[in-house]
Amino acid sequence: MSETQNLSERRARLTPAQLSLLQQRLKRDAAPAPARAAIVRGQDDGADAAAPVSFAQQGQWFLWQLNPGNTAYHVGGGLGFSGPLDIAALRDAMQALVARHEALRTVFRSGGGGLPEQCIQTAVEVAIPFIDLAALEAPARESRHAEVVADVCRTPFDLTAGPLLRGTLLKMADGEHQLLLMMHHVISDAWSVELMLDELAQFYAMRVQGLPASLPQPEIRYVDFARWQRKWLDDGEGERQLAYWRGRLGNSHPVLALATDRPRAADADYSAAQHTLHVPAALVEALKRQACEQGGTLFMALLTAFHALLFRHTGQQAIRVGVPVAGRGRSETSGVIGAFINTVVLDARMHGQMRLADLLRQVHGVSLEAQAHQDLPFERLVQALRPERGHAGSPLFQVMFNHLGQGDRPLQGWPALRVRRIDLAQRAAPFELTLETIERADGGIHANFRYAAELFEPQTIERLAGHYARVLEALAAQPASTLSELDLLGAAEKEQLARWSINTESHGNAVPVHRLIERQATGHPDAAAVLFGDASLSYGELNRHANQLAHRLIEEGVGPEVKVGIALERSLELVTAVLAVLKAGGAYVPLDPEYPADRIAYMVEDSKLGLVLTHSSLADRLALPAGVSALALDTLEFGGMPQTDPVVALSGENLAYVIYTSGSTGRPKGAANRHAALHNRLAWMQAAYPIDGADTVLQKTPFSFDVSVWEFFWPLMAGARLAVAAPGDHREPARLAHLIQRHSVSTLHFVPSMLQAFLAHDGIEACTSLRQIVCSGEALPAEAQQGVFKRLPQAALHNLYGPTEAAIDVTHWTCRSDGRSQVPIGRPIAGTQAFVLDADLNLVPPGVAGELYLGGIGLARGYVERAGLTAERFVADPFGTAQGARLYRTGDLVRWNSEGQLDYLGRIDHQVKIRGFRIELGEIEAQLLAQPELREAVVVASQGSGGARLVAYVSAQAQQAIDPAQLRERLGRVLPDYMVPAVVLVLDTLPLNPNGKVDRKALPPPEQASAHAYEAPQGEVEEALAAIWAEVLGVARIGRHDNFFELGGHSLMSVQVVARVQRAMHAELSVKDVFQHPVLAAMAGLVAAAAARKPVAQSLSDIDSFIDSLEIA
Repeated sequence: MSETQNLSERRARLTPAQLSLLQQRLKRDAAPAPARAAIVRGQDDGADAAAPVSFAQQGQWFLWQLNPGNTAYHVGGGLGFSGPLDIAALRDAMQALVARHEALRTVFRSGGGGLPEQCIQTAVEVAIPFIDLAALEAPARESRHAEVVADVCRTPFDLTAGPLLRGTLLKMADGEHQLLLMMHHVISDAWSVELMLDELAQFYAMRVQGLPASLPQPEIRYVDFARWQRKWLDDGEGERQLAYWRGRLGNSHPVLALATDRPRAADADYSAAQHTLHVPAALVEALKRQACEQGGTLFMALLTAFHALLFRHTGQQAIRVGVPVAGRGRSETSGVIGAFINTVVLDARMHGQMRLADLLRQVHGVSLEAQAHQDLPFERLVQALRPERGHAGSPLFQVMFNHLGQGDRPLQGWPALRVRRIDLAQRAAPFELTLETIERADGGIHANFRYAAELFEPQTIERLAGHYARVLEALAAQPASTLSELDLLGAAEKEQLARWSINTESHGNAVPVHRLIERQATGHPDAAAVLFGDASLSYGELNRHANQLAHRLIEEGVGPEVKVGIALERSLELVTAVLAVLKAGGAYVPLDPEYPADRIAYMVEDSKLGLVLTHSSLADRLALPAGVSALALDTLEFGGMPQTDPVVALSGENLAYVIYTSGSTGRPKGAANRHAALHNRLAWMQAAYPIDGADTVLQKTPFSFDVSVWEFFWPLMAGARLAVAAPGDHREPARLAHLIQRHSVSTLHFVPSMLQAFLAHDGIEACTSLRQIVCSGEALPAEAQQGVFKRLPQAALHNLYGPTEAAIDVTHWTCRSDGRSQVPIGRPIAGTQAFVLDADLNLVPPGVAGELYLGGIGLARGYVERAGLTAERFVADPFGTAQGARLYRTGDLVRWNSEGQLDYLGRIDHQVKIRGFRIELGEIEAQLLAQPELREAVVVASQGSGGARLVAYVSAQAQQAIDPAQLRERLGRVLPDYMVPAVVLVLDTLPLNPNGKVDRKALPPPEQASAHAYEAPQGEVEEALAAIWAEVLGVARIGRHDNFFELGGHSLMSVQVVARVQRAMHAELSVKDVFQHPVLAAMAGLVAAAAARKPVAQSLSDIDSFIDSLEIA
C-alpha cells in the first residue's frame, strides 16, 4: 500500500474536530500560493486579430480535431414560452447578446506550430429560423418537432468558420413557442448558459418596453482571462498545483471496469440517453444533516454515495470520478460568457469493511484539497501524468459527477410570459456514465444518469439508479454500516435473481446408475450396448462381464467408499471395468495411461488406492507405489465368477468416482463425487435431451475428464448404443467423421477447441446422423456456434458448464443464432443453485460481474484427503437454502445477462491487466475468430521487459494465409488499442491437452526480442514523418516501430504533428489518425495512401521540398 493511501485511510478515520485541526495545521505549514494578480481588461486587438486560447479552449480544439462530428461537447437547451411572444424582440435580444459577448463571435484556427488561436469577429449575424408547427396534426407535429430538435442538437459545429451559437424558434400552438439554442463548449459552459438566459430576458424586456438594449460592459473580456491564466500558471502556480496532483494520483491510473451490456467501441463515439431518479426532499434534508455533522456539504454526501455505488458494482478499491468546477475564482469572470470550466479528479480508496461515515469523511478531505488545487488545467495534468491512451474514453477517469445546485431555478424577467426550461438530450455522450444532480425548488433532487446508449440498456441504468437511491438512504439513516453491508437490491431484483439462480426441480430419490443399466440389460438383453471397432457387446453381455469382474473386486475387498484405480485405454474392457467398480459398491479413479508415470504415482498415493485395474501392455507405464495391487484384466480368468448382479447396499451419499483436476500448487487434486449428484445430473440430461434405443452416443473424451462420465453412463441407462472411439481418435477430425458415419452417431461431445478443428475438416456435412452436439470445458466462441449451424444444420447445439467439483455440468444453454458475440452458459440444471457473488458474498445485480458459486445436489463431497482445501473452496451457504448446505467457489467470473442467462467471462485468478486496463481475453479471442482466415485463436498475457503484453496464437483455415500486421490493424478497428495483441504468432495448429482443450502451457514462448526493437525508418515518407516526430517530441532517434505516445506524445503534440504533416508534406492526416495509428510505420502508411491520391510528381516534389527544408534548418 502506498504512503499516500495510508495517509488517506488515516485521515478518513479522523473525527470532524480532529479533521479541522489537521486542516488548520496544513494551512499553517503549507507554502502559500502566490497571490493572484488582477485580471486587467485589455485593448481591442482589432478585427480578426489572433489571440491565445485558454487551456479549456485548447482541450476543446483538440477534441474537435479528433472527431469534428462529435456532438458530446454541445452546450444548450430550450426555452418554452407560454403567452404572447414578441418574435422580433426575441431576435433583437439574441443579436444584442452576441454583440455584447466576444465569445459568441469567436472562431478558431491553427496558428504557428499547429497550436490553436482564437479570432474575434467584429460582427456576427446569428439567424433564428422560425418554424410554424401549430397547423400540423399531433402525430405530424411531434415527428417534425423531433426532426428539428435532432438537427439543432446533432449538427456539428465548424470551429474555424462559426458561428458557434445557433437557434431555432418553433411555434407549437397559439401562444406556445419553443426557442432551441445550442453552442459549442469551446465558447461556453454551464455558468455561461445561466448568464445568457438572464441577459437574454433583460434584453427582451428592454426591447418590448421600448428601452435601449444596454447593460454595463463586462469587467473583462474572455481573451484577457486566457492571457492572464497562462501567465499566472507559468509564473509558478502551475507547478505548485501539479506537484499536489502528482502526489495525490501517483503513477498508477486505474481504469473503471464498469460492466456494460455491449462491448465498448474502439472510438468511444456514443450517443447519450438519460434516466432520472427523483430524490425526495426528506431524504435530501437527512443527507444534508449527515454531511453537516462531518463538516461537509450535500455535494460531498452525493459524491460519497456515488463512490460507494461504483465500488459495489465493480469491486475496485481505487475509484476515480471526474468533477467539473466552474473555474471562476476571480470576481472579474462572473459576467463573462466563455469556457472557464475545468475538471478535477476526485478519488476514493475503499474496502468492504469501510463504514459509509468514514468514506464521507474521506471524500470531505479529498474535496477540500481538490478545491485548493482546482486551477491546474485538466489537459495539462494529463500531459504531465501521461496515463495510457488505450482507453478510447477520457484518461484518468471514465465517469463524471456534476452537482449543479439550484439548477432548475425559475426563469423570470420575461414580460407577460411564463418560461420553462426544455432539456435537449439528443447529443453524444462524452463519458460512459455521468451523474448530474440538480437541487429543486421543492427541496428534492433530480439525479440524472446520462449514459452511452450503445453500451447500456435502459433497464440497466434504471437498476443502477435504484441502487444509488438505496445507498443514499443508507448514508442518511445508517452511516455506520459498511460498504459490504449495503443492501443494493430491491425485493423485485432479489426475487428475479432467485428465479434465475435456484432450480428446485427434482428427479426423485437417487438410484445408482448401474442399477438403471441393469434394468436395461433385463429388459433388452440382446440390444447392442457398446461398439468398439469391429467388436461389440450386447446389454446382456456387458452386464454379465461387469458382474463377474464386480464379484472379483468384492473378493479383493472393494465395497462402499473403497476407491479403485483404472488405468486402461479406451476399449470394451474400460467400459466393463468402470461399470464393475460401481457394481461392487466402489468408486472409480481414472488414471490416464497417457499421463506421466510420476503423475499417476502421485494420484495413486494421494487417493490412497489399494487396487488398480489395468492391462498387461500398460504395466511398464505405471510406477505404482509399494502396497498397491494391480489387476491386469487381460490375464484374469472369470469362469468361476457369478454372472448375477451383486447386491451391495448403497446410498446417494456414497462415493461414485474421483476425478483429478489440476491444482494451483502444481499438484492435482481429486474431486470426490457422490451417487446422488451423478443420478441427478444423468436424470436431468435424459429429461432435457432424451435419447433411446435408436440413438448412438460417441464416447471419445478421455476418461480422466468428467465429460466421459455422462458419455459412459447416459446412453447405457437409456438403452441407447455407446460407440467407443479408439485411443487417439479424439484428436483426429477425419477419424471422428468416419466414426460418426460408420456408427450413425446421433449425439457427441466436443470441447470447443476440438469442435473448431472438426469444423475445419472437409466433408463433415456427410455426418447427417448427428442430432445433438454438446459442448463444455471451455468458452464456446460464437463463430464455432455459427459454424455448426451452417455446416450441420440438422444438429441442435447445447452449451454446458460445470467444474469437476460438481457432477459434470451444472448449467445449460441451447444455442441459437441470435447475433450475440457471446454464447451464454445458461441457467442451473435440476436441483442446482448458481449464485453470482462479490468478494463479500453479496449477490451482485444483473449485468455485474462476480464469482460463480454453486450449490445443490450436484456438489462434490470435497477433495480427497484435502480437508483444508475443501474448507476453503466449499463454504457455508450464506443464503441458508438447506441445513448445513455449502456452496462451491468456482473461481470463474460470470454475470447474468439481460435475458437472465449466465455469461462466462473468464477465470478470476487469471484476470489479465494490461497497462492498467482489465482485459477479458475471451472478447479478444471472439474478435480474432471472427476473421475469415483464422481457424483457431487463443490470447495470453505474457510478461516482457516492458511489462505485461498480449500475445495471440492463431492458426489458419485450409488454404488461407495470415498476415499478423493486417490482423492487428483489423482488430484495431473494433477493439480499443489496449486490447489489440502486441504479438501475433501463427502456428500450424494450437496444442491440445488430452482433454481436448487448448494446452496453454504448451504454447511456444513469444520471441524474446523486444516488440519495439529499434528499426530505422524505411522510405522517404517514414523518414520525413520521423523527422516531424523528432522535432515535436524532442527525441533524437525515431524507429519505424516506435509508438508516438510511448515516446511522450500527448494530445497537444498530436495536433502539432498533424499541422506539420499537412503544411510540410501536403498530406491528409487527422488527429484521430494519430490516435488510431500511433506507430510510425502505420502512420506513414496513411500519409503515403493520401499521397497516392495525388499526381505522383506532385507527391514526390512535396516530400523532397520538406526534406530540403529540414536540411537547411
